[in-house]
Amino acid sequence: MTDSYDVIQLRLADGYEFGTFEPTVAYRAKYRLAKFVGRRMRPKLLVLRGSHVDLSHVEAQAIRLVTRISPLDVWEYERMPNKAVINSLVERGILERHNYSADTPQFASLIRRPDCSQLFIVLTGAQKQMSSAHDTFLTDTQLIDRNLLILRDVGMNQYVEGLSSAAPSFGGLVSWLDGVRHGLGITRDNTYLIGNSIGGFASILLGHYLEAGEVWAFAPPCTRPDKFTRSPGGFDLDLEVALAEHNERTRFHIFFNSSHERDSSTAERFGAMPGVILHPQQGNGHGLLPQFLAGGHGRTLLPPYRRADDADILASAGSGRTALLDFLSILTGAPQETIREQPLALDSLAMVQVIDFAETRCGVRLPNSTPALLNDGSFEDLWALIEASPSFDSKIAPLPIVTAAPKNPTGGRERHIDGRMVTDIEVGMPLTGRNNLGEAPLLKLAGDLQWRHTAQLSGVPSAETVDDEGNRLYATFYFVECVMPEPLGMAAFGENDQFSIVSSLSRFGSSMLEGEHVLAPLGADTVGLDVHTLPVVRLSNSFVRQWEGAGWLKKSRPASARFALIPELHEPPEAYRLLKTAGNGQSILARPLDAVALIDTASTIEMSIEPDRDLNGAGLLYFANYPVFLDMAERTVLSKLGLDQALLDRRSLLHRRSAYLSNASADDTLEVSVLPSMWAKEANESGPASIGLHVELVMCRRSDGRQMMVSSARKTFSEVTPEDVAAVLSLIVK
Repeated sequence: MTDSYDVIQLRLADGYEFGTFEPTVAYRAKYRLAKFVGRRMRPKLLVLRGSHVDLSHVEAQAIRLVTRISPLDVWEYERMPNKAVINSLVERGILERHNYSADTPQFASLIRRPDCSQLFIVLTGAQKQMSSAHDTFLTDTQLIDRNLLILRDVGMNQYVEGLSSAAPSFGGLVSWLDGVRHGLGITRDNTYLIGNSIGGFASILLGHYLEAGEVWAFAPPCTRPDKFTRSPGGFDLDLEVALAEHNERTRFHIFFNSSHERDSSTAERFGAMPGVILHPQQGNGHGLLPQFLAGGHGRTLLPPYRRADDADILASAGSGRTALLDFLSILTGAPQETIREQPLALDSLAMVQVIDFAETRCGVRLPNSTPALLNDGSFEDLWALIEASPSFDSKIAPLPIVTAAPKNPTGGRERHIDGRMVTDIEVGMPLTGRNNLGEAPLLKLAGDLQWRHTAQLSGVPSAETVDDEGNRLYATFYFVECVMPEPLGMAAFGENDQFSIVSSLSRFGSSMLEGEHVLAPLGADTVGLDVHTLPVVRLSNSFVRQWEGAGWLKKSRPASARFALIPELHEPPEAYRLLKTAGNGQSILARPLDAVALIDTASTIEMSIEPDRDLNGAGLLYFANYPVFLDMAERTVLSKLGLDQALLDRRSLLHRRSAYLSNASADDTLEVSVLPSMWAKEANESGPASIGLHVELVMCRRSDGRQMMVSSARKTFSEVTPEDVAAVLSLIVK
């Protein structure tokens, strides 16, 4: 066969460079791309990195788009076109040929992130990808933002026979991977392996010999390969033999479904090996990843992003116009065509992000009228404003060069491990409410920890956080989520109970912070911590300055470049999407199916603000006091409906999401609308009696009717009696 290509590179006019990788090896050269058919020979072949790609001018049958797998516009294409279409595209200059190289290993992609100090090596299973949820796995874990190497063994030899002439044996593969690590300047502790199925087995074996920091293996089917126990280079391929002498560095996390007999049996053997941590799951079958990801566990699976020591890192090459379009598309979720053709209509938080991006990456200083333009004007208006600046640079500029932050400028009691902050806590009376651990005291503590962590990472004390004009900035909370364990909820933590709060922090742009504070067992190992079932408080900040008093806050951004030291998110956080959902009047926490509304329309309760009790040092209604007003209004409504105070004292929070929309002056009055739903179950053979509450709440200020908060909460009750169940059931049936 003639005119068949082993490697195809998509070429765009804007000068972006894209990685191209062939899928097979020398001794499988008879398989050509035009002949790939069937499950075994359909790996994803081309990884494309750079800007949004317009394929409207390419025939539909040429390349089929699977999905965008990263907010940084990393795309994968599943099929190559047939020979006739290839030739046509080559003639038109859209595709160009590359010669086959027998020395090219059969990895699917090597993505280099110079600003990251971590290397993740992913070994796929029999499907040549991380299960059917491959793309979700890459995005949820944010792997695509790190140095990433994805390997596929099309020969189905469990990676023990090597992958190419550059790595012709297992020993050759170990040497080649160690060379990749060394060439990228990555330490062994910052090298990680992830594998699924047969890739799970290989990730453990390779992780051991590479002395990697950690390994995550999903459903490894065996402890030794089918055909071999020892490689030609003298490597033990039987894990029970190889791991008997632990390398004293690597931790191995084994995930498996307990109901799967083979995987469960294999996991039991792994459990006896040194350095192994088992993570049993409750799903069905061998393929556990889709269900694992559906539970949201991918977002907390891996260690936080770690920056490289060298801070002199250039942004991605390309025009500022293209980069700004990309950024707006990521921020709003709208296609570039929509952004070009319609008014921008950005909210205040998005405006700050766009101004920050334009000024820091295009080297311009935008006038004070820019926010109005971002609300009513078009993208072309914004770009014309940028181009008109005397300091405009058509290429996006280098990221700020910053030096490392001081060790711990807050002088706090916390300790810092791999970018996370760990604080040991004992529940004393200041942390309690009416039923053990209180929500407001916990939020005050978590908020303080987030400020401390921000200061530690950036080296800027909170009192010195100012904007370019010297105005004091406050990291106000715009979204808060509390998730507590079933069945007791927050009441599970009583007086003198001890735990560790493991805090992680990231940023989007320079004006939004995302903090996660996990309540972990005291002294828990943060490296091997399984956070999927642990209680957590998530706090989302945006920087504001006061404008015309506490009732009006203006979004802004800190002047110090040191905030760039905080690990960066490359897409807007989920909290920002939920904030917009709440602002559109939609619920942000689904009501349980068995919950029954107690009233037809929300009941409104008025409350006064007490400055000595409710305001903080900035004169603002403190974010942790918002849920106190909600709880008081909730108690008032439920009490009027007939529930006694003793039962209401036993409420315990399971899950709350709250969107903070504005603040209030001390002389204003709060109006809180409450719409409660409840359910109750009598004791039976399946469990004790239980009562549940779901409540939708909206807080407004009476002076102008402006919404201050939208909140949805789900609660349980402690020590439920038959009389309690009867009281609730009587309300439900009315």
